[in-house]
Amino acid sequence: MSSQQVPDMGGRGGRAVPGTNGSPETGTHGSLTRLQVVDDEQRFSDELSDYMQRRWSLADAGFDYNVVAVFGSQSTGKSTLLNRLFGTRFDVMHEGRRQQTTRGIWADRGTDAMPVLIMDVEGTDGRERGENQDFERKSALFSLAVGEVLLVNMWETMVGLYNGANMGLLKTVMEVNLQLFGGGGESKTLLYFVIRDHVSPTPLDSLAATLRTDMERIWAGLNKPPGLEGAQLGDYFDLKFASLPHKQL
Repeated sequence: MSSQQVPDMGGRGGRAVPGTNGSPETGTHGSLTRLQVVDDEQRFSDELSDYMQRRWSLADAGFDYNVVAVFGSQSTGKSTLLNRLFGTRFDVMHEGRRQQTTRGIWADRGTDAMPVLIMDVEGTDGRERGENQDFERKSALFSLAVGEVLLVNMWETMVGLYNGANMGLLKTVMEVNLQLFGGGGESKTLLYFVIRDHVSPTPLDSLAATLRTDMERIWAGLNKPPGLEGAQLGDYFDLKFASLPHKQL
C-alpha cells in the first residue's frame, strides 16, 4: 500500500454516442466510440459484444487488457478525470450548472490503442435518485466485480467522513462481493483513491493514513462468510493514494 502524487494506471437497452455531449463527432481515437453499457433503468446494452469485437478490438484479447472503473459522488469530476487520464470523451458537467451528467454506466477504450477498457459510472448521492440507492449499490458492485482498478474519487474535504466519502456504500459492496466470489485468487483489485482539490497543508501521507484506517475498520466490520473469518483486506485489495490540486488555485 502506498501513496503518491500522480496516478499511474499501468498494469494489468444502451446508447452509442460517438464523440461528446451528443455530437456526431468521433472521439480522440478515430472510429472508436463510447457506449452506454447499462442505462439508468438498469438495462444492459445489446451492442456490447459488437463494440468489444469491432469498435474496441478487445474481444480477441483474452485477459490481455485491464478494466478501470470510477466510483464517487455525483459532480466531483469523475468523467473529467477519466478523460484526462485515458483520452476518453465522456460527457462532463457544464461549469455553469451543477447537475447529473453521467447516467448509468458508460464504457470506452483508452486512446492510442491503450489496452484498457474504461467505465464511467453514475455518481452516488445524486438528488435525481434521492434515497433510492438500488442502482448505485448494483453499479458499484458491478464495477468492483469486473474491474482490476477502481478509482475512488473524492474531494479533500470528504476524507474522514463516513457517508460523504461513500464508506457505507463501499462496505456494502465489499461485503456482497466477498459473499459472492469467496476466497479470491492470485489477482487483487486496486483501490486507487484520488483526492481532489488538495489545498490544505495536511500532507498526502496523513490523508492516506486516515483513509487506510477507515478501510481497515470497514473490513473488520464485514459480515464474512464461513471459512473467511480471518481474511484480511490486503488479501483482496491493494490501496494507493494520489492528490490533485485545485485547478483554479
